[in-house]
Amino acid sequence: MNGPMSTDPREQALQAAYQIVSEHFPNVAMVAEAQFVNEEGQPQFAQMMRWYGCSTTAMGLMVFASDLLCRTFGDRPPKLNPAPAVIHPVQEEALARALGILGEHFACALVVVQGEPELAGNSERSLKAVRCSGAPTMVAGLAQFAASMIDEGAGNLDSKAFHEALANKAIAFSARADRDYLVISVSTLKENAPEAMRLLQLALTRPRFESEAMTRVRAQIVQSLQQEQVEPPRVASRAFMRAFFNGHAYAHPTSGEIDSISGITAADLRGFARTHWVKAGLKVSVAGDITAPALVKLLGTTFQPVSGAHVAPQPNVGKLGQPGVHVIPLPAPQATIMFGLPGIMRHDPDFLPGYVANYIVGGGGFSSRLTDEVRVKRGLTYGISTSLSSMNKASVMVGSVATRADAVKQTVQVVRDTLATFAKDGPTQAELDDAKTYLTGSFPLAFASNSGTASQLGTFQRQNLDIGYVARRNAMIQAVTLADVKRVSKKLFDPARLTVVIGGSPAEGRSAPQVPRPPVRPQPVPVPGTASAPGGVTPPSKPADKPLAGPVTTPKADKKP
Repeated sequence: MNGPMSTDPREQALQAAYQIVSEHFPNVAMVAEAQFVNEEGQPQFAQMMRWYGCSTTAMGLMVFASDLLCRTFGDRPPKLNPAPAVIHPVQEEALARALGILGEHFACALVVVQGEPELAGNSERSLKAVRCSGAPTMVAGLAQFAASMIDEGAGNLDSKAFHEALANKAIAFSARADRDYLVISVSTLKENAPEAMRLLQLALTRPRFESEAMTRVRAQIVQSLQQEQVEPPRVASRAFMRAFFNGHAYAHPTSGEIDSISGITAADLRGFARTHWVKAGLKVSVAGDITAPALVKLLGTTFQPVSGAHVAPQPNVGKLGQPGVHVIPLPAPQATIMFGLPGIMRHDPDFLPGYVANYIVGGGGFSSRLTDEVRVKRGLTYGISTSLSSMNKASVMVGSVATRADAVKQTVQVVRDTLATFAKDGPTQAELDDAKTYLTGSFPLAFASNSGTASQLGTFQRQNLDIGYVARRNAMIQAVTLADVKRVSKKLFDPARLTVVIGGSPAEGRSAPQVPRPPVRPQPVPVPGTASAPGGVTPPSKPADKPLAGPVTTPKADKKP
């Protein structure tokens, strides 16, 4: 792969990664040349980019330790298939550096290191290649599995001792993985704060990932995933994310799949913690009885030994959504319908008008347009709601509604018609005024407790909002005009772009009456692991709610934008 250096950053990344790996693996040049050069001996970078550069396919880049072997998934079978070989730590480090470079430009660069007990004596490891579309998540559910293990022992404390240390000081300690961040919550008495942060430091820097704890936590996760397979709300939610994000890492459930969770090893968890539990990009929010100087000292002591490594950013999202109706059959009398549209990014000036518009359409409970049309006028459901959910690389307006199987078709049509009408005409002045009154009046309630305040401020930080936003926010809501909302609604609520996923088996049914009737009670369906654009965080999907030893107080307050 010698030749002039390309000016294309993706070609440069491939060349740089090739150079790193070829220095540490014998025979790598022979295999790589056979795979990546044409008949004239010239690098086929353009062809490589066609194979590996598209995040909307199920293709992936795999690196094996015996040679450098990049192969594709999907409709192109691999040309070569050598058995995995053992590698030394220096080679593993070289692979990690190469993959870090590739991960910044290609959606599917990964390698998972799997420890082999029989090789522990000579410090060698084997590589396990895993199919996955999207770095840096690697294996579906790995981040959440690691988060679930964060209080299961660290340093010289095994799982039981760690839980006892928390309980003895009345420290609440929990962690969950969303689609962009590991979110850790610690609640403690003032006098126990140093001990609470010492335990946090220990968990981040010296996790144990012991076999007994892993077996127990894995069983909890798998049991939860098995239950989700027969629940229409969960089935619809997972299928919606897969359809909407088209192979990007956001398409994978944060809680994982049964197969992926079953295959995760202690070495996988250690590798993930080493590369992702880092202080680069760390965001901290604190509320309570502590002075700024004392807090600075406490945080400095806590996070000083935490790794400063940088995590490769998520690749950009390509196409959003698959317009149309997608059905996931389930033998259930009631179906759950998930529907969504491309949203508005949090940094976009149109975000707040879009947020107000979403409140009027489906975010306002009984005051929303969708509730009036679907529940009040037609009695098709007990409740319907929408939200504007924002992640680092994408935003989605997503809604959910549950209805009986013979009313699915009509419910979908009513949703489409309601969105089309709102896109065309927008809200009334009265609807806008009512929305502003609620959104500004309810905002202080998010700060009614220390936990709520810290949670809200943490959400603002993850959305890259400064501390002054708290004081400016209500004035910004009040400044939204009727013309703003109408303008934004035309592009936000276009029903032609609507992706609809049905968890259940629709049946032909009779027309519903135009007067209220006994409603059907749905199960609320959050979009798992997303930061809700109103400024809050959607409740984590199972198995993030793993039972914790000791008193636990997870913030419950709604977050506001």
